Amino acid sequence: GRPTPCPPLPPSRPGAGPPRRSGGTRAARAPPGAPREREQARAMCVMESYEDVADDAGSELGEESPPPPDARTTRRGVYSAWLKKVKGDGAKTRWLYSTTTRYFTIDFDNQTFFYSHNKEQKKISRPITFKDILGAERLQPSTRAAKRGAKGSQSSGFLLKTAGRAFELHAHDGADAAQWVFALNAARDMAAAMGDV
Repeated sequence: GRPTPCPPLPPSRPGAGPPRRSGGTRAARAPPGAPREREQARAMCVMESYEDVADDAGSELGEESPPPPDARTTRRGVYSAWLKKVKGDGAKTRWLYSTTTRYFTIDFDNQTFFYSHNKEQKKISRPITFKDILGAERLQPSTRAAKRGAKGSQSSGFLLKTAGRAFELHAHDGADAAQWVFALNAARDMAAAMGDV
């Protein structure tokens, strides 16, 4: 919360200054608790009070629950996110193509990959089992995309090949696309390892 109240500074006296020497007499020493010492003590108190406030703030932040682990990295649980899907398998070869945004889910517990039109997932696509995944790879930005000024978005694309068809998908950015490629290839390897048992 708030800084701890610290003692106020001693009032300054008009014309007050360091003690002077008069003749051969030695100037009197300032008694304990003199203004300078009290000033230093107050400065230390203020510093310690604000350090306590910073520690309290850190503790409060630490009490927040950490974000859930990314299932694409841990290969456990479920991960869902919005991806852009290019319509049609041969869409890449056409000068003009359209995309749709779908909510994709990779489920490591049930070993399925599917998409839906919304987060509620009341109606989903036909699930693709991990054993039907042939592999995933990043897509390089095409010359056509660069000319159209879409280099940044195209570099976030990746291709998923399954036993039934291929999907061209685009994530939020390149790093996110890399995570998806890692997860989908891990899913394929997981199914292959179980098949070999």
